[in-house]
Amino acid sequence: MTKQLERIVNRLLSDAESEIRRAACGEGGDTGRILSNLMEEAEFRFMRGRRGTGIRPETLTRREAELREAFAVLEKEVGDRFALFRRRRTVALIEYPLLAATIGDGLRKRGIPFLLETRLDGNVLTVRVVSEYFLEIPVTLESADRTVGLVRYCILRPDLAHEEIPGIRRIRNHTLARTWNDRVSALSLSTYHH
Repeated sequence: MTKQLERIVNRLLSDAESEIRRAACGEGGDTGRILSNLMEEAEFRFMRGRRGTGIRPETLTRREAELREAFAVLEKEVGDRFALFRRRRTVALIEYPLLAATIGDGLRKRGIPFLLETRLDGNVLTVRVVSEYFLEIPVTLESADRTVGLVRYCILRPDLAHEEIPGIRRIRNHTLARTWNDRVSALSLSTYHH
């Protein structure tokens, strides 16, 4: 496979990552369709839209062989990434009940309202900073205790939160701000919110 085709394949895989992730987590999409689209796009970009026109037969034969090699790489990579995201989703679902209990107990003792939910292939803790500003914190069983201990600090210093907790995101969400009190009060009735 040429360096040019390798760059095309890598770029296409990078662009399709979120679509593969959604498919693996059961949120629409199917890997057969994704793979078919990737192969079609790789061929179009590599052949520059000239399928057989103005290309010498020996060049066309070589390019077709390179495309077959690229298609095999695409098929393997899509399958591997799908399997990785599927495993992560399974782990997140298995961890959720214990996370809900651990985080729920810790944050309730501190009087911090929160939401905990499984999103695609990970568990995300959401806490309100002020008004329509929130922090979304990825949590695992390994990071749960440390995260609970740092939540108050992160709320008080959202500008420095990313230094303490990798992957934390500051978001602004008007819809969540309007429904926050209802969603949080529903959470206090049950330890497990999903």
